Amino acid sequence: MTHPEPLSRPTSPLPLLPVLLVGCPEAAPEGGGPIIDCALDGNVDDPEQFVSVVAACNPAQGTDWVLGGGHTIATVLGARRAPRLILDDAIDDAPVAIMEQSSHSTWVNSRAVELLGIDATTPNPQGGLILEDPSGEPNGILVDAAGEWPWEAALAPSPALDQLNREALRAGIAGNSAVGITSAVDARTDWQRGYLDAHTPARDAGELTVRMVLSLWASPASTCTSTPSATGRCASRWTRCRRTGPTVGTTSRTRS
Repeated sequence: MTHPEPLSRPTSPLPLLPVLLVGCPEAAPEGGGPIIDCALDGNVDDPEQFVSVVAACNPAQGTDWVLGGGHTIATVLGARRAPRLILDDAIDDAPVAIMEQSSHSTWVNSRAVELLGIDATTPNPQGGLILEDPSGEPNGILVDAAGEWPWEAALAPSPALDQLNREALRAGIAGNSAVGITSAVDARTDWQRGYLDAHTPARDAGELTVRMVLSLWASPASTCTSTPSATGRCASRWTRCRRTGPTVGTTSRTRS
């Protein structure tokens, strides 16, 4: 029996295409550059080494929060103290939210915990976990649905963020077109944060030179799934978008 040759690893890095990331909290480019600059190295296995990196980070454009990503969940789970205290050593006077590589958890500092109103009595949300230290206090790791809370607070719709979303989309389309890509998928279009709305003016202005497939983001806390009437309103909006706007798909987290 013969076996096919294994695929070889590329010898040169592939270009980063911002349009594939529009709608992801950790990467919303402006004019070709990200609005967040707090990037952590996923190869670092001691979270204490991130203190100096995070200390040098600034709040993201359009928000008071310091936002970032890149670490692995295993790294922070192996911390010798509550992970939020590590971030406190870096920044203690502003909320910090760092998404881990898989996007299934967010690492926050004590200021973020305070602003989000999380304490030892806060119940886990449907589809999420608030990890605790040995005393029962939140340790700064928010998993899945709970991990969305910091991003909902930091990236709530505003005129400034709406403008950044539009600029990010234009930059991403230009980046894809420059290397010959004609179709792309945004697998996490959070319409409640205004990401879907960025495509309509781009379409009307004839700027959608790349065919976009948008997977709409839903969650147990979504206003689209909170009541049957809300679900109907959102379904109607999605249908109109399919007919008159960019190509749209759907994606969601599990709702029991």
